[in-house]
Amino acid sequence: MNMPQSNTSAHQSRAFSAFTLIELLTVIAIIGILAGIILPTIGKVRETARRAQCVSNLRQIANATLLFADDHRGILPGGIKDNSNHLGLAGGQAAWINIEKWNMLGTHIAPYLGTTLPPDKTSVLMPAFVCPSFVSKCPDLVAKTNSIVYAVNISNLITGNSNSRPFGYSNSNTTALRIEQIPDRSRTLMLRDSDKKKTTDASWDCPPEPVHGNIRNGVYFDGHVSASKI
Repeated sequence: MNMPQSNTSAHQSRAFSAFTLIELLTVIAIIGILAGIILPTIGKVRETARRAQCVSNLRQIANATLLFADDHRGILPGGIKDNSNHLGLAGGQAAWINIEKWNMLGTHIAPYLGTTLPPDKTSVLMPAFVCPSFVSKCPDLVAKTNSIVYAVNISNLITGNSNSRPFGYSNSNTTALRIEQIPDRSRTLMLRDSDKKKTTDASWDCPPEPVHGNIRNGVYFDGHVSASKI
């Protein structure tokens, strides 16, 4: 003989189902809150890592430049080519070496960075000249052989002469300076992050805004790297 189910049992079953649904919604809400907290933190951690790699890149470029000078009686690499007649930090120092077309800083110091141009190629990307934040913000520009990741100091009045160019100027056969001709190396920029806001030759392929947000990394002629706030 079948016994009828009690109303109490049915009520408990419905209450249990309702409780698990509320519990599930609560868990989903908590996950959403945690994601909102964690994801921005992960983004900041990644950018911190990218900035650190950028600092390492600039240090490598500076060390290679100074090693070049050591091997050439103190003379800096040059004369390099730029695409601008303006003073200050200019574009024209692409992340690629292309010996056939451009006489860039990277062309001179590539061997000191462990980069060589294979005989079957006309250009090759130099890892030290590629800031990871540049890649993150402007992935399409990296593939271009005239992409400007770091701007070089082509003429920063370092000797009191407006025509003074630390790396020379191949367009006018101006030779590069000797490292000792730079009077205050710890305060004279060698290279810095490039962007259209602060690069005189902004017509080249460089980012429209600073890639590190509120700072620009730069390396000086004494080899130290520091960030300047924007």
